[in-house]
Amino acid sequence: AVRAACVHRGVPVDEEAVRNASVLAAPTGTASFQMKYGATTLHRAFGLGWSSFCGPQQTRDSPVFLKRMSRLRAASLIVMDEFSMIGRIMMGKICFKTNDMLGSERAGAGRLSSMGGKDVMLAGDPDQAKPIGDESGHKEGAYKKEGGNKPKDSQNRYKDAPPGSMDT
Repeated sequence: AVRAACVHRGVPVDEEAVRNASVLAAPTGTASFQMKYGATTLHRAFGLGWSSFCGPQQTRDSPVFLKRMSRLRAASLIVMDEFSMIGRIMMGKICFKTNDMLGSERAGAGRLSSMGGKDVMLAGDPDQAKPIGDESGHKEGAYKKEGGNKPKDSQNRYKDAPPGSMDT
């Protein structure tokens, strides 16, 4: 679509804009490899850490963070494959991290921009693989608060979450 828009307007095709028009991601490396076209894991695309804690980005000037933020800003579409493996907590972390990078200011009276205002497409079979250690994203009923979002100290004990952290 980006290439076609450039051709239609009679302007030179910006190959980087074409490459960055969408972010393709999946829960596992194998699934992202099958997507091809520069796809990556959800953890890498959105900066999800190895721990179960999810909070605001502390170092906002690191090259990795700036590259991730630039990539998300350039994209108009985010495609997440194998969505049956994306649980409620993981989707919440993805939304939190995206809004932390791109912003979620109120666009108008009572409207809140989610995922930085990007279009999002979930692909896959809802009955294929279940999320690991999380509730299914399409499970009916209220969240049972079986998880938590607190960082751990060096002795693996839970600490209080820093200000600005999300509540599961």
